[in-house]
Amino acid sequence: MHQIQQGYMVGTRLQRHGVSLGDLAAGVLILCLYIELWLVILHHLLAKGANPVTATIGRAFDITVEVSLPTFFAAGQAILAGVTALVVSAVLRKQGAKWWRVRLWQCVALFLLFVGIDDAATLHERVNTVIPLDFVDAIGFAGYPWHALFGPFLLAAALAAFVFLWFEFGRAGRIARPFLYAAAICVGIAVALDIVQGVDEMALLRADPLLAVASVQKSTITEEVLEMVAMTFVWFAILRFLNRTADGGSLGLIESDRIAPAG
Repeated sequence: MHQIQQGYMVGTRLQRHGVSLGDLAAGVLILCLYIELWLVILHHLLAKGANPVTATIGRAFDITVEVSLPTFFAAGQAILAGVTALVVSAVLRKQGAKWWRVRLWQCVALFLLFVGIDDAATLHERVNTVIPLDFVDAIGFAGYPWHALFGPFLLAAALAAFVFLWFEFGRAGRIARPFLYAAAICVGIAVALDIVQGVDEMALLRADPLLAVASVQKSTITEEVLEMVAMTFVWFAILRFLNRTADGGSLGLIESDRIAPAG
């Protein structure tokens, strides 16, 4: 691009600085796994330490409680994965993809956003304090009340998302699907642990009903770590799909450099 200004030729050169979506996906995978490793280390060093001073500080790193830095990290991952899915739907719509693919990607995004908000606000744990034990006893359910109330809907949504992403990731080469499988395995194990824990904890509460009022659900470290790793895998797979959908696009800024006056 050139302009004539007071008898001088002034040039403008555009330069793009950015990172490819493929490199971004790999960076996200490595960084999230690295953070999760350190969260586990800090949990054992601080939250579970014998020193009362470090134990007090370490409550923020306690993976087994629902209000902690690991919880907010997990929630942030899910929200960012949902935002990435929304970007995928926008790219597909711009490319003229079929309307149902765009809508289903938006549904996946809403599901991931809900998971993130639920983790951050501990919505399902609050349900346990609202639903009386008589309700779950009446339907013959032995686990957490929220499992009985929302479990079937969440399971159906998760299975639908898995099936849809399995078909979609078939368009993204050979990398995305294995991470989707790994995420499904992690979630399956985490859900099984949560169900077993719920049955045990609710049995204790039924033995002493006075404990039900003050009861606060504490997750196992294995369950929470598996859920974090699963979300990392899902986010990475969606980014890989976005990279393939955008034909190896990149994110970055465009800068303009002024060339010295000619003549």
